[in-house]
Amino acid sequence: MDSYMMKYCPVCRGAKMKKYGVTTCSGLGVPQQTAPRRTLLKCMECGSITVYPKPADSEIEKYYANYAEIDNCFVDGKGWYQRPAYEIVLNICKKLGKGNILDIGCADGQLLYMLPESFQKYGIDISEKACGLARKKGISVSCSVLESAIFSNKFDMIIALDFFEHIHNPWEAMNIISDLLNPGGYVVFETGNADSFAAKFLKEDWSYTAIYGHLCILTSKTLQELAIKSNIRKVLLKKGWHARPTTMKVIHRNVLSMGFHAFRLIYRMLEPLTKRIEYLRRLYQHAPPGAPHPDHMIFVGKKEL
Repeated sequence: MDSYMMKYCPVCRGAKMKKYGVTTCSGLGVPQQTAPRRTLLKCMECGSITVYPKPADSEIEKYYANYAEIDNCFVDGKGWYQRPAYEIVLNICKKLGKGNILDIGCADGQLLYMLPESFQKYGIDISEKACGLARKKGISVSCSVLESAIFSNKFDMIIALDFFEHIHNPWEAMNIISDLLNPGGYVVFETGNADSFAAKFLKEDWSYTAIYGHLCILTSKTLQELAIKSNIRKVLLKKGWHARPTTMKVIHRNVLSMGFHAFRLIYRMLEPLTKRIEYLRRLYQHAPPGAPHPDHMIFVGKKEL
């Protein structure tokens, strides 16, 4: 406990941090056999879940160099029609009519490309390949992190979908977003929900906490409080699915997810016997299977005049 990050929550600066579990981070660009084991910490004051230790900047750069390609971000627009967030963004566009839109973590720019042509479209992404594909769609892109991006104008809407879980300092990011937003402008955030049943029940076996690039998972209350402190009032808070899944997919993937969780609990109860069986040990260290849990939230806010 000699580290600042072990003592203080990076979200609310609270000092009541409790060990929540240990995860073998998996996923994009990180082979399972070399994935680091990291501790999950939960703030008893704001409820946020953070990962310790935070990866080194060089590790993050290597991870995101191949992030978008490995994650299959570069697909046609059909997947967006299954995302509740897309419908919300489109409705705000209809309300605004025109203006400047910024998409933080824009990937290949497909979401911006699908929005009305009456808007000036800007993006931020850390992946060089993603930025190149977005520029081919006519989008002005800053290939950088949010803190380093420079724009000559402000925005009438800022979109940050699947963004907040990838940063370790969400309060700073919220302040930057507020500074970039015109008075009366809208924000649309989507991220994992640390208050969800999946987060509370599965803990370190939740696929969302196992992804290497996920550093911080907020509660709905904390996300709203961060927005309020940055002069952004809530317009809508919607909890539910990341994308609308089919019934069979929900059943199939949840059976796998819950079954894996049960196996890991039994494995720990039967130690050290289970450690002697190599196959079980390797299965225990495997990444939790992803499942379409209703474990996300969408926040729509409006900057005060």
